[in-house]
Amino acid sequence: MSRVAVTVLVATIAMLSPARAHAQVAPAAITPSGLVMLPAPPAPAVQPDEAWLALGGVVDRARHDGGRLQVDVFGGRHWVLGVSGSLFEDADHAMSSTASRLFGSVYGAVTFRVVGPVHIRLQVGYGADAAAPSSRFFESAAFAHVEVGKRWAVVGGPIAQAASIEDAVTNPGTLLAFVGLQHR
Repeated sequence: MSRVAVTVLVATIAMLSPARAHAQVAPAAITPSGLVMLPAPPAPAVQPDEAWLALGGVVDRARHDGGRLQVDVFGGRHWVLGVSGSLFEDADHAMSSTASRLFGSVYGAVTFRVVGPVHIRLQVGYGADAAAPSSRFFESAAFAHVEVGKRWAVVGGPIAQAASIEDAVTNPGTLLAFVGLQHR
Protein backbone atom coordinates (compact mmCIF):
# COMPACT_ATOMS: atom_id res chain seq x y z
CA MET A 1 0.00 0.00 0.00
CA SER A 2 1.43 3.36 -0.95
CA ARG A 3 1.93 6.31 1.38
CA VAL A 4 -0.80 8.25 -0.37
CA ALA A 5 -3.28 5.41 0.13
CA VAL A 6 -2.37 5.16 3.84
CA THR A 7 -2.80 8.92 4.25
CA VAL A 8 -6.21 8.87 2.55
CA LEU A 9 -7.31 5.86 4.63
CA VAL A 10 -6.23 7.49 7.92
CA ALA A 11 -7.87 10.81 7.01
CA THR A 12 -11.12 9.03 6.10
CA ILE A 13 -11.18 7.10 9.38
CA ALA A 14 -10.51 10.29 11.32
CA MET A 15 -13.36 12.10 9.53
CA LEU A 16 -15.83 9.28 10.21
CA SER A 17 -14.93 8.73 13.87
CA PRO A 18 -17.45 9.68 16.62
CA ALA A 19 -15.01 12.26 18.02
CA ARG A 20 -15.40 14.17 14.74
CA ALA A 21 -19.01 14.99 15.60
CA HIS A 22 -17.99 16.78 18.79
CA ALA A 23 -14.73 18.46 17.86
CA GLN A 24 -12.65 19.47 14.90
CA VAL A 25 -10.02 16.84 14.13
CA ALA A 26 -6.89 17.91 12.30
CA PRO A 27 -6.03 15.81 9.25
CA ALA A 28 -3.35 13.16 9.54
CA ALA A 29 0.17 14.13 8.51
CA ILE A 30 3.10 12.20 7.08
CA THR A 31 6.41 12.92 8.75
CA PRO A 32 9.70 13.07 6.82
CA SER A 33 10.47 9.52 7.98
CA GLY A 34 7.25 8.28 6.39
CA LEU A 35 5.33 7.61 9.62
CA VAL A 36 1.68 8.64 9.78
CA MET A 37 1.00 11.03 12.70
CA LEU A 38 -2.56 11.14 14.00
CA PRO A 39 -3.76 14.26 15.82
CA ALA A 40 -4.27 14.07 19.57
CA PRO A 41 -7.86 13.56 20.71
CA PRO A 42 -9.59 16.74 21.87
CA ALA A 43 -9.34 17.54 25.57
CA PRO A 44 -12.56 17.00 27.53
CA ALA A 45 -14.54 20.11 28.36
CA VAL A 46 -13.98 21.36 31.90
CA GLN A 47 -17.15 20.97 33.94
CA PRO A 48 -17.97 23.35 36.80
CA ASP A 49 -17.71 21.93 40.29
CA GLU A 50 -20.93 20.40 41.50
CA ALA A 51 -22.85 21.71 44.47
CA TRP A 52 -22.10 20.25 47.89
CA LEU A 53 -24.43 19.34 50.74
CA ALA A 54 -22.64 19.35 54.10
CA LEU A 55 -23.95 17.95 57.38
CA GLY A 56 -21.99 17.88 60.60
CA GLY A 57 -21.56 18.71 64.22
CA VAL A 58 -20.70 22.11 65.58
CA VAL A 59 -19.57 23.30 69.01
CA ASP A 60 -18.80 26.79 70.35
CA ARG A 61 -16.48 28.12 73.05
CA ALA A 62 -19.20 27.90 75.71
CA ARG A 63 -19.57 24.17 74.97
CA HIS A 64 -22.95 24.54 73.29
CA ASP A 65 -23.21 21.76 70.77
CA GLY A 66 -25.44 21.17 67.80
CA GLY A 67 -25.65 20.42 64.13
CA ARG A 68 -25.23 22.36 60.92
CA LEU A 69 -26.52 21.80 57.41
CA GLN A 70 -25.11 23.70 54.40
CA VAL A 71 -26.49 23.52 50.88
CA ASP A 72 -24.77 25.09 47.86
CA VAL A 73 -27.61 26.51 45.77
CA PHE A 74 -25.98 28.27 42.83
CA GLY A 75 -22.42 28.61 41.61
CA GLY A 76 -19.68 28.55 39.05
CA ARG A 77 -16.35 26.79 38.69
CA HIS A 78 -14.78 28.01 41.95
CA TRP A 79 -17.55 29.96 43.73
CA VAL A 80 -20.98 29.18 45.18
CA LEU A 81 -23.91 30.85 46.90
CA GLY A 82 -25.76 28.81 49.47
CA VAL A 83 -27.87 28.60 52.62
CA SER A 84 -27.09 27.08 56.00
CA GLY A 85 -28.95 26.26 59.16
CA SER A 86 -27.62 25.45 62.63
CA LEU A 87 -29.47 24.00 65.60
CA PHE A 88 -27.91 24.38 69.06
CA GLU A 89 -28.88 22.90 72.38
CA ASP A 90 -28.24 25.32 75.25
CA ALA A 91 -27.98 23.38 78.49
CA ASP A 92 -28.42 25.22 81.78
CA HIS A 93 -26.93 22.73 84.22
CA ALA A 94 -27.88 24.79 87.29
CA MET A 95 -31.55 24.85 86.24
CA SER A 96 -31.51 21.33 84.67
CA SER A 97 -33.07 22.60 81.47
CA THR A 98 -32.26 22.79 77.79
CA ALA A 99 -33.37 25.14 75.07
CA SER A 100 -32.94 24.86 71.32
CA ARG A 101 -31.75 27.72 69.16
CA LEU A 102 -32.06 27.74 65.38
CA PHE A 103 -29.88 29.97 63.20
CA GLY A 104 -30.03 30.47 59.45
CA SER A 105 -27.70 32.23 57.04
CA VAL A 106 -26.92 32.81 53.39
CA TYR A 107 -23.31 32.60 52.25
CA GLY A 108 -20.89 33.03 49.40
CA ALA A 109 -17.80 30.86 49.12
CA VAL A 110 -14.73 30.30 46.97
CA THR A 111 -12.90 26.96 46.79
CA PHE A 112 -9.26 26.29 45.95
CA ARG A 113 -7.58 22.93 45.32
CA VAL A 114 -4.46 22.67 47.48
CA VAL A 115 -3.07 19.31 46.44
CA GLY A 116 -4.74 16.13 45.17
CA PRO A 117 -8.09 15.63 46.89
CA VAL A 118 -7.55 18.45 49.45
CA HIS A 119 -9.50 21.70 48.99
CA ILE A 120 -9.77 24.90 51.01
CA ARG A 121 -13.06 26.82 51.08
CA LEU A 122 -13.31 30.42 52.30
CA GLN A 123 -16.84 31.44 53.12
CA VAL A 124 -18.64 34.60 54.29
CA GLY A 125 -22.29 34.85 55.27
CA TYR A 126 -25.04 36.86 56.90
CA GLY A 127 -27.70 35.33 59.11
CA ALA A 128 -30.18 35.63 61.95
CA ASP A 129 -31.46 33.80 65.01
CA ALA A 130 -34.87 32.28 64.20
CA ALA A 131 -36.20 33.10 67.70
CA ALA A 132 -35.08 36.73 67.43
CA PRO A 133 -34.93 37.71 63.73
CA SER A 134 -33.72 41.20 64.64
CA SER A 135 -30.60 39.56 66.13
CA ARG A 136 -28.38 39.29 63.06
CA PHE A 137 -24.79 38.19 62.62
CA PHE A 138 -21.98 38.01 60.10
CA GLU A 139 -19.96 34.85 59.76
CA SER A 140 -16.75 33.80 58.09
CA ALA A 141 -15.34 30.31 57.79
CA ALA A 142 -12.29 28.51 56.49
CA PHE A 143 -12.98 24.85 55.74
CA ALA A 144 -10.63 22.14 54.60
CA HIS A 145 -12.21 19.21 52.84
CA VAL A 146 -10.68 15.99 51.66
CA GLU A 147 -12.47 14.10 48.92
CA VAL A 148 -13.16 10.44 49.61
CA GLY A 149 -14.27 9.08 46.25
CA LYS A 150 -16.08 11.11 43.61
CA ARG A 151 -19.12 12.15 45.64
CA TRP A 152 -18.03 12.29 49.31
CA ALA A 153 -15.67 14.42 51.38
CA VAL A 154 -14.72 14.94 55.02
CA VAL A 155 -14.89 18.63 55.98
CA GLY A 156 -13.90 20.69 58.99
CA GLY A 157 -12.81 24.10 60.15
CA PRO A 158 -13.55 27.18 62.24
CA ILE A 159 -16.55 29.47 61.84
CA ALA A 160 -16.31 32.96 63.35
CA GLN A 161 -19.60 34.73 64.01
CA ALA A 162 -19.81 38.40 64.88
CA ALA A 163 -23.02 40.16 65.83
CA SER A 164 -24.24 43.03 63.71
CA ILE A 165 -23.47 46.52 64.99
CA GLU A 166 -26.86 46.84 66.76
CA ASP A 167 -26.26 43.62 68.76
CA ALA A 168 -22.51 43.90 69.35
CA VAL A 169 -22.93 45.20 72.90
CA THR A 170 -25.03 42.26 74.12
CA ASN A 171 -23.51 39.57 71.86
CA PRO A 172 -19.95 40.25 70.72
CA GLY A 173 -19.73 37.02 68.72
CA THR A 174 -18.41 33.51 69.02
CA LEU A 175 -16.02 31.01 67.50
CA LEU A 176 -17.42 27.65 66.36
CA ALA A 177 -15.75 24.42 65.28
CA PHE A 178 -17.41 22.39 62.50
CA VAL A 179 -16.68 18.79 61.46
CA GLY A 180 -18.82 16.79 59.07
CA LEU A 181 -19.39 15.03 55.78
CA GLN A 182 -20.10 16.50 52.35
CA HIS A 183 -21.92 14.93 49.42
CA ARG A 184 -22.36 16.19 45.89
